[in-house]
Amino acid sequence: MTEKIVLNASVRDLIGSSDARRYRKAGLVPTVLYNNKAESQSLLIPVLEAKKNAEHHGVVTVIVDGQEKLAIIKEVQYNYITNLILHIDLLEVDANKVVTASVPVEATGTPAGEINGGELSQTLHELEIECLPNVLPEVLFVDVSALTIGDSLLVKQITLPEGIVAVTGEDSAIFQLNAPKAAAVTTTEEEDSAE
Repeated sequence: MTEKIVLNASVRDLIGSSDARRYRKAGLVPTVLYNNKAESQSLLIPVLEAKKNAEHHGVVTVIVDGQEKLAIIKEVQYNYITNLILHIDLLEVDANKVVTASVPVEATGTPAGEINGGELSQTLHELEIECLPNVLPEVLFVDVSALTIGDSLLVKQITLPEGIVAVTGEDSAIFQLNAPKAAAVTTTEEEDSAE
């Protein structure tokens, strides 16, 4: 785990849509902290902290009444017109128990086939993994430098950091190196004229 992300939360006393609107106007985001025992706690998080960390995919530390709890951000609801955060769902995790989470995948390196005009496309943008909370990455970086035109890089072909296991199907393609579009168009035109 990289830097420690902290969310300072307070207990939410009033539940209801009109109360939620009042909290948002006061600069607080209604939040629910769930756990695996199907229990939940209604909280409020300052909007600036929420904005800063809403897209975090690793583990966060939630501080409620001086008590620290580890959690994963499961869902963030936005107002798609104003882009304001309406609500956050957190899932409390145990530091000693394996968690399942979806983590973004990013390419590193330059595909070998790019020199011949190959175009890299990403077919899988997130990978579902299992690991202990302390090794949950923010992003998974995948080396695509060996790809040539027509190649696909499958889940089973990547090397994951120690302690991380892929849940996503091993035959799922993450990246593909496609032939140049111009070449594809030319081939189609040649086929048409041959007919």
